[in-house]
Amino acid sequence: KRELGIFERAQYISDRHAPFHIVTVLRLENAPPSHIVRKALTLLQKRHPFLSARLMHEKGRHYFATLVNPPLPFRNPPRWNNDHWHQIVEVELASRIDAINGPMFRCTYLYNESSAKAEIVLALSHFIADSASASHLLHELMTISASLADGMPVSVSELPPAPLLESRFPSKF
Repeated sequence: KRELGIFERAQYISDRHAPFHIVTVLRLENAPPSHIVRKALTLLQKRHPFLSARLMHEKGRHYFATLVNPPLPFRNPPRWNNDHWHQIVEVELASRIDAINGPMFRCTYLYNESSAKAEIVLALSHFIADSASASHLLHELMTISASLADGMPVSVSELPPAPLLESRFPSKF
């Protein structure tokens, strides 16, 4: 477990008043089948510790705690049309991520097998990601998915948990 830093605590306080998370959409053509994306997301969850974490409150402090067997919050409803993702995004923006039970993200994959078109709707708690890291995570997801779709073996190395954000700033800031 790792205690939340100043910025993470501020985001937690904001989230208590209104959903405070990132929702991003990646629209795909020649998209991989859903089982490939699911497997790639499972590998990413093993690689990135905060994708397998939850928040816990203990003795007046908040911590990130690792889930032993984290569920994979992956949904794959039928893709109705090219604009279906709009409805998913609206729901995601209005729905708080359950950080106490975790994990602190959700992924919806809208895939149409006949057209090979898809959208990945990824919701990430601001406690664990910002827009730059969300973009990097989507890049990793697509890279792993492409390798899996090509039948290439994929192995991922687990990263250490990120340090407190304030540890990366000079002390006067």
